[in-house]
Amino acid sequence: MSQKTAEGYRVACPRCAGTGRVERHANVKGGVCFACNGSGCRVQKSPPSAPAQRFAVSACLRRTGERVSPVFWLLAKTERAALTRARAQIAKGNGYDPATVEVSA
Repeated sequence: MSQKTAEGYRVACPRCAGTGRVERHANVKGGVCFACNGSGCRVQKSPPSAPAQRFAVSACLRRTGERVSPVFWLLAKTERAALTRARAQIAKGNGYDPATVEVSA
């Protein structure tokens, strides 16, 4: 969750996930997060980006033409970006036809 302020965008600290504490470092200053000084949030100039989605990649085998789903999973922000990355990965030569690549969320 982000909030627009005069300094920029106030977002949850990524290091402590907004809690202000890092439990695995509880022996150092009581586990206070050094990234946000225990406040649980930080200010950044740009708006927060959209989180990446997980996409399943399917493709047809070159030898038999049989569709395999999923061949692998990948993270991307948009379906178009996922399709581009999937085609590039399949084109490296792993037995699948790059022209038959499909992605689904």
